[in-house]
Amino acid sequence: MATLVKFYKVKHNDYRNRHLLATRNLDYVPHKGAYVELSGQLFLIEDVLLNLDVCEYEIAMTRA
Repeated sequence: MATLVKFYKVKHNDYRNRHLLATRNLDYVPHKGAYVELSGQLFLIEDVLLNLDVCEYEIAMTRA
């Protein structure tokens, strides 16, 4: 079953000023510390949050 995952670009530990990069339906949610490539750029996952109100994951990433 696919899960809605939203990928946000953040500066290190600055979660208030985040920018939505992509929204995907994934079977597997990446974990903290993993690397993700998006549009030829490499990102490091800083935090993974499950929003129970809307049943979707929000992933905060920084440029690696």
